[in-house]
Amino acid sequence: MPPLRDRKADLVMLAERLLADLAPTAGRRVEGFSKSALEVLRAYDWPGNVRELRNVVEHALVMGDARLIGPADLPERLVSGAEVPAKRSEEGGDGTTLEIPARLDWVEAQTIAAALRTTGGNRTKAARILGINRVTLQNKLGPQKRSD
Repeated sequence: MPPLRDRKADLVMLAERLLADLAPTAGRRVEGFSKSALEVLRAYDWPGNVRELRNVVEHALVMGDARLIGPADLPERLVSGAEVPAKRSEEGGDGTTLEIPARLDWVEAQTIAAALRTTGGNRTKAARILGINRVTLQNKLGPQKRSD
């Protein structure tokens, strides 16, 4: 079977299927992945095969406690090793040029993941570090429901 890096179109479908299969055995009710977690999964190079993805999903199930898998639930190597999207140059009104990542959502996801790692997954502390309130952080992570 070819490595996942050659099957990026199948990545989200495979991850969601693995999550659906593994969540009951982990004793978790999980609805899926947050948008920012999916961005991290898509940005990773995936040198391995589906077995590597399965290990990542298992890790996320063990590390997380919310209804959605977020970046903080993913292994460190995915979040810190994610490739930065292509940069583009933006020229300011004063003639200066600024190199910025082409995807602001990627930068946001990486920043949120770093804050959550720093705080051990504590969303209130991460929000404080980011200078936003906890509800805003929750919204950026995706709809999170309380577990019953």
